[in-house]
Amino acid sequence: TRKINQIQRKSYEEKALYVDKEKLKKGLEVLTYPIYHLDFESYPSPIPRFFGESPYVQSVFMYSLHIQKDRNTCDYDNDHYTFLSRDLSDHRLDLVKSMIKHIDLSNGGTVLTYNKAFEIGRIEELARLFPEHKKELLQIRDHIFDLMDLVNTNTKHYQELGFDEARSRLPNIYHYNQRGSYSIKKVLPLFSDLRYANLEIQDGNDALEQYASYDLYEDEDKAKIQNNLIKYCKLDTWAMHLVL
Repeated sequence: TRKINQIQRKSYEEKALYVDKEKLKKGLEVLTYPIYHLDFESYPSPIPRFFGESPYVQSVFMYSLHIQKDRNTCDYDNDHYTFLSRDLSDHRLDLVKSMIKHIDLSNGGTVLTYNKAFEIGRIEELARLFPEHKKELLQIRDHIFDLMDLVNTNTKHYQELGFDEARSRLPNIYHYNQRGSYSIKKVLPLFSDLRYANLEIQDGNDALEQYASYDLYEDEDKAKIQNNLIKYCKLDTWAMHLVL
């Protein structure tokens, strides 16, 4: 009897795409350029490794960033920036400095993430740890918009845009191949031929395990692992650009 389940069933039975174009259009109008597609990789160590951490805190060891200057301008390589911890030492401050260098919000813009609660949590933790960069980090936090709110929905957001509660609760897009999931790995194939299955590292658990095992490898193998980590995180932010 739920409308969302009716949409899913109809989509599956008719092999059809459900789209609420009006909600999508209104949602897209909120975004301002440049758009900074941002993604973190983190390691939740059971034993705190660095100053200020607690057990299982999501300790950020990598970010990927694609900068989209306008609606049509974003290059896979030339507009990509990344930071990766190359050993198991504490590189959080270097990561923060690199990130705030590349995310320039002095003239506005949007920081786009996928499932923003994770990135917001990490940024707030880094702001507490490094108060000298708190202002810049919280500015990044305050400019975050969740791409999932466009693909799926955000009831409060769409009510503020003038839609009634019932419609605001419904997704903007649903394709039968999603199988009920809005993960970026399910959404990306709707817009692109790219697949995470073609990578050596295919999800966040693989990424953190490879990072945590640095010391088990010789330099040559470690370099391969790091290259695979960059490719994986790079696809995350490129995927956001393609979906947008």
